[in-house]
Amino acid sequence: MLKLTTGAHMTLALAPMEGLVDHHMRELLTRDSAFDFCVTEFLRVTDQLLAERAFRRICPESFNQWKTPSGTPVHLQLLGNNVSAMTDNACRGAVLGAPVIDVNFGCPMFGMDQNGQRAKRRRNTRLKATTYKHIKDEHINNKHSRYIDCPVRLRNTQKNRLLKRKKDTTNVNTCGESYGGSILLQYPDEIFNLLSTMRKALPTHVPLTAKMRLGYEDKTLAIENAQAIEEAGVSQLCIHARTKTEGYKPPAHWHYIARIKEHVSLPILANGEIWNLEDYKLAKQESNCADIMLGRGAVAMPDLALHIQRFENGEEHTVHAWNERLKDMLWMMDSISKANHDTATQGKIKQWLAFLKFRYEEAQPFFQSIKRLKSLEEISDTIKQQIT
Repeated sequence: MLKLTTGAHMTLALAPMEGLVDHHMRELLTRDSAFDFCVTEFLRVTDQLLAERAFRRICPESFNQWKTPSGTPVHLQLLGNNVSAMTDNACRGAVLGAPVIDVNFGCPMFGMDQNGQRAKRRRNTRLKATTYKHIKDEHINNKHSRYIDCPVRLRNTQKNRLLKRKKDTTNVNTCGESYGGSILLQYPDEIFNLLSTMRKALPTHVPLTAKMRLGYEDKTLAIENAQAIEEAGVSQLCIHARTKTEGYKPPAHWHYIARIKEHVSLPILANGEIWNLEDYKLAKQESNCADIMLGRGAVAMPDLALHIQRFENGEEHTVHAWNERLKDMLWMMDSISKANHDTATQGKIKQWLAFLKFRYEEAQPFFQSIKRLKSLEEISDTIKQQIT
């Protein structure tokens, strides 16, 4: 099995960020080879096996042995709650060469859990029924399933709960809805059923990992969720140190990750609100984690991972100047425009500038100078003028 973390050095990973870190941004942020791995935007799974083109679209690096041009491994992330479909798509990802399958339990974006909100209301009007028999029946009856002989494990805490639940004929997704992301953090048993089935179906050499938040509305199930993930056979867990309700509002509660680590033994990466080297040091100290996943901070400061790497190696680092970012923008515009309409390319550049404003004071006036420009040629000329 691929080794995800090592005691020889800390692991530094690039987080999956929906709508922000696509393969263009992954190529840019990993070019210094400072990240040990990165993760795709989530591939949305509902109730069917997706075509190969869906995997290739979310991860064009799959044509390059699932590595960025600099050689950084790219892990495939899936989002969904349908056990059969998630397992089948995980297996397809493995067949296509994905080095690691990651499952998203952290996405707080609107639309990812709105079906889950409807499902939650339905849960309040009827008893939940997920007995061993009905879970297995769902596998056998699903036409996409190729693992009908795979037994389903039940957690010890789950067994006691199941005995108290009224018998029903519903499938494993008790709400009959398709949802995913942070909404599942309210149901540790469902997380366990999903991950344990996926782990049993995947080849042994393909690790299964997960990313979660501290909870949905609060942190009361944080430890139980982590335990469910570990018991399911997951190899590594990344924890974003906020709940879904807290979103991206500071602060990140890194000390909660340290509490979780007292109850599980699987490797954990700390994530959330790491914008600079000082944040990195504090996150490691408060979370008691040697391994870190960078998110928006890496987008705002593309050399942040290199800065951290050099710090850990006892080397000096000079933060890249604004001119370096302008050159990056020219490269990004050229790279994106080859496959996208001019409007989409402009949107990506302006989106990136919104993050660069956190780290570069020059970003705000530059944004004002290009925000009303209509063509890529005009934007490109403005950038070149500033560089010279």
